[in-house]
Amino acid sequence: MVMSAVVVRAENETTTVKWAKDIIRDIDQHQMTHLHFSKLREDKKSIVCNAVANLPLRSFTVLSHKKNMKNHRNLAAEKARVNRTAWFFCWMSRLLLERVTAYCEYRSMNDYQELRKVRIEFSERGGVNIDDIKAYYRYLSQQSELNMLYLDLYQPAWPVVDIDQFFIYPNRMRAGLQLADAVSSSFYHAVERTNEGLVRPQFAKLLHKTVCINPKTALRYGFGLKVMPTWIPSRLPPDQADILNHYLDG
Repeated sequence: MVMSAVVVRAENETTTVKWAKDIIRDIDQHQMTHLHFSKLREDKKSIVCNAVANLPLRSFTVLSHKKNMKNHRNLAAEKARVNRTAWFFCWMSRLLLERVTAYCEYRSMNDYQELRKVRIEFSERGGVNIDDIKAYYRYLSQQSELNMLYLDLYQPAWPVVDIDQFFIYPNRMRAGLQLADAVSSSFYHAVERTNEGLVRPQFAKLLHKTVCINPKTALRYGFGLKVMPTWIPSRLPPDQADILNHYLDG
């Protein structure tokens, strides 16, 4: 499973519509009502990624190797009885938002000398609703406040989180979600094999400039690109490891 986010300044929120329209024009797909990366030819996917790479935004991606979870049970999570239908989606979003909010907290203080809240928009998908997502994050924030987080090595930067500013939209309605989908699909192509057994890392490599650098370590890997579970190079074929090595090298 691959989940991605793009972060833009508040003043650029409406400008994302123009960005998406410009990209659709550049790939000569005027019949498209919204940007849909997976439906494009390979050459047009490269054009999209080059265009996204030159936009004033930052991207974050989490890659999860779901097969290693087969038959696994998390008894602590089951006992919590929180968000039973969309638990994995929420867990992945937590990994993503830990990094997104850390970056936004840093930029908020660096750019404005004050903490500013982040508006967070999720793409609509089956089995996931906004009330479940909000309930999950309220539960996390309460655990954090009581110093009772089960996994406390990382957590969202709560000073910039406002759970009432969580929203969910159909992808076609929000240009920002379409840009995030292009990022997510690019990294999916980099690790998931085609029917012919090929992976296509070239798209995700084109997004290099957008992948966020950790302000503390100056590294992209582990921050703008997070792999779950921890990547063990010897267990991954060279072609699938190619994109990870690319970002591990900076």
